[in-house]
Amino acid sequence: MMGETFDYISEDGWRYHGEQVGHHPPCSAVTASGRGFEWWQTVQGVHKTTWGGNIELMPEFPVRLRIGGDEYIWNKVKTTILNAASNPENRVIRNEGVMMIKCSNGVECKLVFKGDKNSVNGEIKDKRSGATCKLIGRWDRGLNRQLPGEDQENVFEVPPPHPYARSYYGFSKFSMGLNELFPEDRDKLPYTDSRFRPDMRFLEYADAGRALAAKHQLEGDQRMRAKSGRAARPIWFEFRTDDWSKKNMWLSNERYWRAKQQKFQDDYSQTACHVFGSQESRQ
Repeated sequence: MMGETFDYISEDGWRYHGEQVGHHPPCSAVTASGRGFEWWQTVQGVHKTTWGGNIELMPEFPVRLRIGGDEYIWNKVKTTILNAASNPENRVIRNEGVMMIKCSNGVECKLVFKGDKNSVNGEIKDKRSGATCKLIGRWDRGLNRQLPGEDQENVFEVPPPHPYARSYYGFSKFSMGLNELFPEDRDKLPYTDSRFRPDMRFLEYADAGRALAAKHQLEGDQRMRAKSGRAARPIWFEFRTDDWSKKNMWLSNERYWRAKQQKFQDDYSQTACHVFGSQESRQ
């Protein structure tokens, strides 16, 4: 839904928020920050659904990261979801293409994703010294650094699925957290938060019929707002040029977490569109 927002605070000390900033095509602006890092991304790309029920995603915008004083940027590769409409255990995800990662310190990394085997191969190169490091692994398992000879050193390992993943659509802990609504959080979230979507709540209670009806109602209301010139507009992100990369993307206006401290009762927060209906829907 245009104007829908997302909010997550991790037990590990980092926090995330996002906003649906486009509808045709769908576009989300997201950012996260924690101890010593800040990450942001505009999630938009070419979306193709085949007759066989597969989904192909071709991201158009780069990903940005700041760690300390170093700036990073990289592109995402093509993702294909096979059997997308089936149960999570029957879906197959393939990533393929070339990812280029660049850092402000002169170091670059090239990773090649091979979709049919989930393999990842590449190298890290320091332009100043000419030193290189070979990488090998699988995106769904982990990544190793090639040492002299045949030895390898693990540099990253994919965490195991959440214990409840099979019961919750294959969700990770992060995905579950975006959808988890505790009674004490109701008055601490903006009325645009995705946890107030009535269709999502019906799905939580395994009521697929009412969920579908609510979804149709939300989509119909969104079309009516667009026709009458009252379409939701982004209020937490701005489309502008990223200072370091010089790329145009959606960037946070730094208002969200300040507004959260005021429980979104400030005048600016109240300018958000009621994308899920009246505030009574939060009860």
